[in-house]
Amino acid sequence: MSASVKHNAGALRIVIMQNAGSDETVLTNDDGDGIVRVVINRPEQRNALSLTTLEGLRAAFVAFHNAIHVKCVILTGAGERSFAAGGDLKELASYRSAEQAAQVSRQGRAALDAIRNCPVPVYAAINGHALGGGAELAVACDFRIAVGTATLGFLQGKLNITTSWGGGADLIALVGASRALELLLTSRVLNMPEALAQGLVDRVVPGGEGLLDAVRQHAAQFLAKPAHVIQAFTRVAHAAKSQFRAALEPVEFESYVSTWTHDAHWDAAAHSLAKKP
Repeated sequence: MSASVKHNAGALRIVIMQNAGSDETVLTNDDGDGIVRVVINRPEQRNALSLTTLEGLRAAFVAFHNAIHVKCVILTGAGERSFAAGGDLKELASYRSAEQAAQVSRQGRAALDAIRNCPVPVYAAINGHALGGGAELAVACDFRIAVGTATLGFLQGKLNITTSWGGGADLIALVGASRALELLLTSRVLNMPEALAQGLVDRVVPGGEGLLDAVRQHAAQFLAKPAHVIQAFTRVAHAAKSQFRAALEPVEFESYVSTWTHDAHWDAAAHSLAKKP
């Protein structure tokens, strides 16, 4: 795996390579007017979050700390099927020990923390299903705007594991402990009217057309402000959320490692993989 950050005429481009070949799993594009778009580029794998992809996301968002022209970031998935389908189960099937589970948790959290600590607002442009780790990714962003056909679900319970990348804390902050517990225990997949009613998304685009335009329209409400002002407001909001997450992080981490290494998880994971084409 290799990573490169390129600046061309004020534009920012970061490419993370899947391997020595040419598969780019994370792409960034400077859309102009202070907006940068980050795309998870694994549509044939439903934009599953492999460890390489997580590292790509981390590198991309860390790079924004030095891009003074950026005023907001849009995160989305390639294709029309999935925003992000969660962790790559095939890749993680061999990660069985507590040490390996801890590695997966830390690497995923580092990626999502880079998003949470981005100096400007981050939009999740939810173009399809956001499931499991993909739901954690969505709630790590500051705003969520989705197509009407998208779904969102914390499916970790179906694999007999807990959230691992800080998504449980983000979910509780959004909807409260009681409602979050219900969503986590039931592993219920929400359609967009339900997600909107529960406060998990900020806007739904009917029919799925013009998703990026809808995000830009929302961002246009503040893009006229100087970048340093946008960053200052963002810093205050992020500080409040980080204090809440810090209290829950050790419990979430320990819960994930213990459930990941339990036989009940591996039985459920084997059943899930057997159903995949």
